[in-house]
Amino acid sequence: MFNPFRALLWQTPDGRGFCAASSPLREFSAEAGGLDGRDPLALPPVRLHYEDRYRRPAGFCHAGQLTDLGRQRMWALGQRLRRLYVDRLRFLPPRYHPETVSVLSTEIPRAVESAQALVGGLFYGGPDSTPHSVLHGPPVHIVVREERSEFLYPNIRQCPRLAALMADFRKAATDGHKAELARLHEELRPHLLSAPELGGRAATAADMYDALASARAHGVKLPPEVTPDLFRRVEQLAVHYWWTPYAQQKEAVRLGAGRVVNTLVNAMEVHVRHDRGEAPLPPAPAAPPPPAQRQLTAVDPDGGLAYAAGPGISLNLALPVVPPAPAQRLTVYSAHDSTVAPLLIALGAYDGQWPDFGSHVTLELLEVVGQPDTGRAKASSVGPPRHVVRLLYNHQPVAMAQCAAAAAAAGLDATLCPYEQFRKIAAEYIPTDMRRECRLPPAPAAAASRAGGAPVTNSVATRPAQAPATAPRAVA
Repeated sequence: MFNPFRALLWQTPDGRGFCAASSPLREFSAEAGGLDGRDPLALPPVRLHYEDRYRRPAGFCHAGQLTDLGRQRMWALGQRLRRLYVDRLRFLPPRYHPETVSVLSTEIPRAVESAQALVGGLFYGGPDSTPHSVLHGPPVHIVVREERSEFLYPNIRQCPRLAALMADFRKAATDGHKAELARLHEELRPHLLSAPELGGRAATAADMYDALASARAHGVKLPPEVTPDLFRRVEQLAVHYWWTPYAQQKEAVRLGAGRVVNTLVNAMEVHVRHDRGEAPLPPAPAAPPPPAQRQLTAVDPDGGLAYAAGPGISLNLALPVVPPAPAQRLTVYSAHDSTVAPLLIALGAYDGQWPDFGSHVTLELLEVVGQPDTGRAKASSVGPPRHVVRLLYNHQPVAMAQCAAAAAAAGLDATLCPYEQFRKIAAEYIPTDMRRECRLPPAPAAAASRAGGAPVTNSVATRPAQAPATAPRAVA
């Protein structure tokens, strides 16, 4: 997070740093070995010490670190999911097993720590859990892709066309809202760092919102100038700067969130095909791992639980994502607000607000059992679909805009989207050739001198994600 304020976010009201509990646990023991377990190098365990040359308060969070409150929220989210999918629906097993659950994360530390805390609450947050059951259970395998192939957030570094679209829109947004941004700067001037103090650039609305929202979430008293109305204005400007490009440009959603959508659809397709008795999806071609690839397992050296009193983790770098087996019930994707907002926009479920900390989207693949006993269903000539998709945003079912007609025709609740209709919606945002679509268009002179071109194949790749069900099938 980029903090443009002079005195904000140093410590909680009781004087502790935001990472007072988790900072000691970042000094972990690491064992590294080859993926086949036969590394010829005998590497001793290491203890990592994070040096702070600025002598900041104890418990100060390092860049990218999840705060104590963030760990608690993700653990609580895992417990809530446990009460639903383990205790109530008996959809997930009471203990973690990689055959049933897969976990993917970006390489940002707070995303990995969030995934670990969530899985900890989900599988080790029950009344029967003990430190022994956690420490001696299987490590949670978290797949982390290298930055050049990451798709869990809009990867503008690897997609020049997306970078150009976003740059053009944000320049126009900045130019069109200069007056409002100047007013915010003036109202917050006593508390904002100057442009020279910020390395030569003035604070943007997104910078202000990020810092203010984080401070408010952690119980920090905001400056008196930050009234509810000013906070709302800052958020609206930040939303316009960051998320409106996706709402106004389908191409931006395709390039920024299309592969996430594709992954989710393919995970559901595995279960749908299995239920129908159809041939499974072909496995994605698996590129050989780089020679320097290693497996890293992190545990708390003092015999406690790694990070958030959760299970150990195994980080597998750059492994290809392949379709899950039908036995897989849940896939967890630990990502960012830049993942949540474009995904909601693509599915017609965005509410126009900045996703709060710990916000989560759940996609459930449900199998319809029997005929819906409603007047709509009896009056409809369309039979109920075998599979439907339900979207929940922060636990609340949300109707997907483009599913309304199909749901009504099938006599379904508005929040239930027939699977085939869901696939049609998703197909609009799935790139057919990511490499080609990410290229910048040629300059006009070069385009005029070029004759013809290679045909573009319209083959939508099918690969995996996650899903639960009414007669549950899977959860994403």
